[in-house]
Amino acid sequence: MSSCFYYSEIILIQNNKSGLLNMCYQLKVRIDDASFVIKPYRLMGSWELTIKRLMKRFGRDNVKNVVLYCESFTPVAKRIYQLLHNYFQMNTHVTTSLTNQEKYWVEQINENTKDTEDAFLNGFKIFLSGLYPTYMTYDGIKHIYVNSTYPDEIVDWNINSSIITKKDSYPAAALPYHLEHITIEYTSKNVLLVSTAFSEYVLKIYNLSDAEKARDDSSDIACVIIETKEDIALFNRLMSFVTRKGQIPLYFGKFIIMDEFTLFNNAYNPSENRITGGFMNDIGRTSRAGEAEKADSYIIQVRNAIKPFYQQYAADGKHVMVTFPAAAKQQWFHPEEDFDTEKFTQKEYVVFQIKDEYFIFSEYTNTYFEINLVIAKALEIFLYCNNHIDFHDALLRYGFNDRSTIKISTLLKEKFKIRLE
Repeated sequence: MSSCFYYSEIILIQNNKSGLLNMCYQLKVRIDDASFVIKPYRLMGSWELTIKRLMKRFGRDNVKNVVLYCESFTPVAKRIYQLLHNYFQMNTHVTTSLTNQEKYWVEQINENTKDTEDAFLNGFKIFLSGLYPTYMTYDGIKHIYVNSTYPDEIVDWNINSSIITKKDSYPAAALPYHLEHITIEYTSKNVLLVSTAFSEYVLKIYNLSDAEKARDDSSDIACVIIETKEDIALFNRLMSFVTRKGQIPLYFGKFIIMDEFTLFNNAYNPSENRITGGFMNDIGRTSRAGEAEKADSYIIQVRNAIKPFYQQYAADGKHVMVTFPAAAKQQWFHPEEDFDTEKFTQKEYVVFQIKDEYFIFSEYTNTYFEINLVIAKALEIFLYCNNHIDFHDALLRYGFNDRSTIKISTLLKEKFKIRLE
């Protein structure tokens, strides 16, 4: 079996607005004497951590030839050149101009890493709420907040996402190489500056009683906290309305609720959570989500499913309501066609209506689909069924013929990946 090997490297050096070292690079991987493929990468972070990772990657891949690109031969570029050329004895060439092909590669690197940047930010938002998707719960610790000396054993933990600390709490060089680093800077009680390997983000915190301010906030991250008696009372009233009516304000899906996981998990005690540690204390806030009435996990599922739709519909009015089937409230059938509400069961999908449009969010595929009213009705029926036999019988009972029943079942299984067992 012939082995491929790495024989060339291009590095683009620049600083982002946070002053972090930004290094885009691509590897040419030789397949045989006549062909090769391009593999783009990007590293960003503090000097020590970024260089450490770069050297580890180069050593692993046996890189020998490097083209170092920078708009000017800055002290940072000079230091990297010295490391590569003198210390690591690589064939290093410095240039301040790239060919069109090389520029295209750099553009591709930046484009391909945009998803990674978004993933960092979305991961931090999940950390704030504590609501990790099911597929993440079996993959080790994703984030951990450290406000005191972390144990040496952290190197061996299965943390494949981020460690979160106060700014300047730990030098980047002291962190294990496989951990991404997110830092928090406290500018005021309500405003935090969050720095990832890619950029800086402004986080603003509002009390739930000021949720409409959070709705209109244009910060990178807007979140609410249940902290006062007024917040608790408002949350309880909102959950009562949502459960009875099967409707939820669209803007309620826009922001993050800090410690949201507490709202439906009776066994969860935020004060004993070793993953977030002293995060709340360090930002000077106290979550009282545990004192609110426990929300149905299905309502939380709906709230999080509608989050991407706020920007799309916000221009049409700030009080757009989202309609969805609830245990006590059918939406797309007449009352006389009632179901057994005791059979209502949360499934791996959310079906909902915004204005005159219908959507399904499939948790299995993490994908949204626009659907028609017929499919919405079928999905509502399935929420009241225990298995595919009940579902088939219910479809026939409510006016679907054999042919359409088979087509709907196939659609749900093959496109939406909904299990009908």
